[in-house]
Amino acid sequence: MQRTKEKPRSRRFLKAALAFIALVILIQMAVFFAEVALLSTRNPPTTAFIQRYLNQCLLAGEDCPFSQEWKPLDEISIQLQEAVLIGEDDAFFEHEGIDTEALREAAEVNRRKKKIVRGGSTITQQLAKNLYLSPSKNYYRKGKEMIISLLMEKILTKQRILEIYLNVIQWGRGIYGAEAASLHYFNKPASKLTMDEAAFLAAIIPNPERLTDPSRSKVADRRKAIILRRMQSRNHPELRAAENPGP
Repeated sequence: MQRTKEKPRSRRFLKAALAFIALVILIQMAVFFAEVALLSTRNPPTTAFIQRYLNQCLLAGEDCPFSQEWKPLDEISIQLQEAVLIGEDDAFFEHEGIDTEALREAAEVNRRKKKIVRGGSTITQQLAKNLYLSPSKNYYRKGKEMIISLLMEKILTKQRILEIYLNVIQWGRGIYGAEAASLHYFNKPASKLTMDEAAFLAAIIPNPERLTDPSRSKVADRRKAIILRRMQSRNHPELRAAENPGP
């Protein structure tokens, strides 16, 4: 008799828990939608990753370097745009925020390693993570990243997504965005980068502090060489169309 009473109670508890989870997800989606919608007309004043870096400096009592200067997409070298797409997300203009093939490959690698070692992230997903999330590797964070990415692709243009990405990602300790990176490494504005310089910057994106360490220079050189080879045989006409719009 007692068991029959417990079953309805457990079912009610389960339904209540599921309803609460659904409500939390809906609220989060509404917040993400509002924040992403603002990006269509306003540059983000900061990012979750930048704040994380600054907070770590504050807690450590360090005077950490910080450099960032926003530039519109047409003031960032087309060579750098091309190099970044080739190095990070060659199918950027074909997918809708999530590259299912890359995700399948990443899932297979993670299954073999029995832990999350590869994310299969697109540029849109990387941007979502940088702006709003954390570098932690878990499926809950990945789920939120995917939701935000899909919202971005629905609300923003590809060019706007790429513009924000190139202005907020890290390119070294305290170096954020293409302009700051170009001035730091080559003492020139991002609009003047050559193909070789652009390939270098694209090559170090996965881990800029590590890949600019002299002891890791061979790894960075190999990545740069691969990107350069692909740049010579591959181009994204969508970039040229945006750069030279028709009448």
